[in-house]
Amino acid sequence: MSDMNQYDTFSSMRLIDVLKQGYTLRFLDLPVLVRFENGKFLVSGPNFTLRLDQNGFLETYGRYTAIVADFSQTVDEKKDEEYYAWRREKQ
Repeated sequence: MSDMNQYDTFSSMRLIDVLKQGYTLRFLDLPVLVRFENGKFLVSGPNFTLRLDQNGFLETYGRYTAIVADFSQTVDEKKDEEYYAWRREKQ
């Protein structure tokens, strides 16, 4: 993967190139993630998952702008436990 960050935006055919490089994208206007896997575009929303070919994907989502999904902001379980232990003490 090349040097892209979560602030680079992509629309239309550029989405295809970025997805085929292995990135997961998040649409700015929709609560949807998309990735490319086994020749299909996997689109996941709050209550659905779709597998689309390229034409179906572009027809449905090609007009939206997306950014690289950032999964690096994970929960630090040690800090999380410390916080809840502190809250239990304060109650």
